[in-house]
Amino acid sequence: MSADQTGIQDVHALWLQTLDFLHYNAPQTWTDMLQQEGVTFLMPPAVAALAGEHNQAAALANAERRRLRKADLFYVTREAAESVAGLAGIPCIAEIASILPSPCGLMVWEEPPVYVGKGVVLRAVSWGPAHDGGTW
Repeated sequence: MSADQTGIQDVHALWLQTLDFLHYNAPQTWTDMLQQEGVTFLMPPAVAALAGEHNQAAALANAERRRLRKADLFYVTREAAESVAGLAGIPCIAEIASILPSPCGLMVWEEPPVYVGKGVVLRAVSWGPAHDGGTW
């Protein structure tokens, strides 16, 4: 998603585009990635046990599509992000599920809060029920 497509008015369209990607492109794109040396995906044991990368990729895409179909949509403005930046007591990953604003969601930031690598930014995050009953 480009910087000019992350306004609050774009969140619903981004949600729809993500659902389309998960349905039409993710299984093959993720299969191709899984077949590359050194690429791994975090997978629940039931998905990892499936025979073949295509079946695994399709299962991951289907699970994410199910979560996103139920997702509440959220938008975090630059001002809102700045107001909580640097607060002490950021919870560990195991505690994050207890502070999520809904059981399933998609959250988009006006400004990327994290740069994962050179040129790679985190602009959105999704969550929902995991295969193991926890939160993905």
